[in-house]
Amino acid sequence: MTIGRSRSDRPAKRFSLALIIPTKNRPEQIRDLLRSCGRQTVLPQKILIVDGSRSPLAGIDGEFSSLPVQYIRNSKDTSTTIQKNIGLRHLPPEIDLVGFLDDDIVLSDDALKKMLRFWNTAPLAVGGASFRIANDLPTSEGCLRELFQVGSKKIGEVLASGFTSRIAGHPRDVEVQWLPGGASVWRRPLFKEFQFDEAFRGYGYLEDLDFSYRVGKKFRLVAVSDAKVVHYGTPVKSGDPFAFGVTQVLNRHYFVSKNRELSKGLFLWASVGNVLMNLVMSLKTRHLSFLRVFLGNIWGMITLALKNRSMPSPAHEVR
Repeated sequence: MTIGRSRSDRPAKRFSLALIIPTKNRPEQIRDLLRSCGRQTVLPQKILIVDGSRSPLAGIDGEFSSLPVQYIRNSKDTSTTIQKNIGLRHLPPEIDLVGFLDDDIVLSDDALKKMLRFWNTAPLAVGGASFRIANDLPTSEGCLRELFQVGSKKIGEVLASGFTSRIAGHPRDVEVQWLPGGASVWRRPLFKEFQFDEAFRGYGYLEDLDFSYRVGKKFRLVAVSDAKVVHYGTPVKSGDPFAFGVTQVLNRHYFVSKNRELSKGLFLWASVGNVLMNLVMSLKTRHLSFLRVFLGNIWGMITLALKNRSMPSPAHEVR
């Protein structure tokens, strides 16, 4: 479903916006993001950096003194979900909209202006909206992905298996069932009811799916087409691919278990398909990282079969 709205080019001033940026061990990426914030035609009212790095970024607020940066050090527990919740607790009372950005995002120069322009005309039923990740290009889902309930042709769909279709290349604003957590903006009042689930540890794989899907049961979610960012995502090979493969299985099982309208049977079916596709990818590319993801998937499924459903520890992060 597409969302109609005014196309006025007038700068948006109706809502106040704060950005929360969890970061860990990416000093150059966070600086690139802040430089892109400085180039915005409309600035946010607050930028909260929640830092869990081994080497703290203390002083970065002074380094970007032209921006309303507040630095928060969080060295005890550095999971993404905890960092986001910490940021929420530090929001000034006057903030209306809360944006979350991954630390490896770079904003186009008018991204915040166009996002705020969307919110100026958005119905009250809309609870969250995402930026368009310009370098995430649409691809064909393929028959196997649809057969195994791993994906679909519909943009931003949450399947009964707990897997999702991608949000990429949408030429118009479109209503979706989930939003990418590292490039999204939310109405402030909904955080009185919704928080990020801290059971998603470390990197927090699927924490954005979990949060946005829960919010989407009460509010409409929209992928905004003309508010663009670029995501310089860290590839799996930079972390532990085996641990990532385990996390893929365990976190998605946890997500499906929380939402009873989803199907554990279809989750298992889709997980088998995903495991096979990871195996095919490892054979096709002859890249060891894909093989290790495949082996991690197998271990994750064995873990579930043995009824050990504990969430991955922070050591299972891929950042």
